[in-house]
Amino acid sequence: MPNSFSNMLPNRRLATAHRSLPPKKCWKQSDREWRSHWTTLTRASTHSYRTRRAEQAIPVVIRLWDAGQLFERCNMKLQGKTALITGGTSGIGLATAKLFINEGARVAVTGRDESRFAEVRNQLGSEALIIPADVRSTPDLQRLAHEVESAFGDLNIFFANAGIALPSPLASTDESRYDEVIDTNIKGVFFSMQAVAPLLADGGSVILVTSFLNRVGRDGLSLLSASKAAVRSLARTWSRELLPRRIRVNAVSPGAIDTPLHARSGGTPEQIQARKSEIASRVPIGRLGRANEIAQAVLYLASDDSRYVIGTELVIDGGISQL
Repeated sequence: MPNSFSNMLPNRRLATAHRSLPPKKCWKQSDREWRSHWTTLTRASTHSYRTRRAEQAIPVVIRLWDAGQLFERCNMKLQGKTALITGGTSGIGLATAKLFINEGARVAVTGRDESRFAEVRNQLGSEALIIPADVRSTPDLQRLAHEVESAFGDLNIFFANAGIALPSPLASTDESRYDEVIDTNIKGVFFSMQAVAPLLADGGSVILVTSFLNRVGRDGLSLLSASKAAVRSLARTWSRELLPRRIRVNAVSPGAIDTPLHARSGGTPEQIQARKSEIASRVPIGRLGRANEIAQAVLYLASDDSRYVIGTELVIDGGISQL
């Protein structure tokens, strides 16, 4: 029978770790049973004996440790921060919400399709705030601001992600399509920012979404391109306007990203896939981007890592606007 904790565990992983338990803020909130197992093993190490309880606890703790579920990481980039993400129930917004939560933030997301909310809840967890809202509706945005203020108090991060990508050929685009694209991509961004700006804490971060299309010409996409160019301008002007509050406004500029937006342009599954393949063939890297790749860029702009970055546009497009 071993007489030390180190000999009880493979690779001495937990024998070393127990000597430097993370601070309480890093423990998961609902892990009372796990803490009990860990305490048992710590006592076993301290007193150099092996109890029956320790024998039972060893495989449990090893399993949780290997799964990364014993405690939270202590170097979270957004620990203690609050964030609002519009259009956060799918695609880039949902990927960013997951990443923010993993980095310690309290997150609220908005979406229009309430049929998705239960699935989003499963993915984000019970502490996430999911709010039905249409960014084209100013009453919705006022209600959104009120709900966020009631839940969080103030905001550290605002990711204005809600937007649409629809074709708009010059010869055939009607006023309804014009209104849909412009109202969502420009009006929605402007008035959502107006609604939440009073909630933003001094020193906060705002991230807008532009597109590689504001630097290149693509036939049939004039309204989408123009709307994203307008958002690029907002990143500069709002940066200047909010400078006295030390609020940084920046933008991410995604390329062709594999998200549900492609399906919203219409067509059969085969047509959608063919369209995606054709777009991917233009990208120098040779594929569509992934939502989590944009989310990593948003995390950088939301965190203190980018504290000297303001009014800029971070391009993540696989080289399609550059090569």
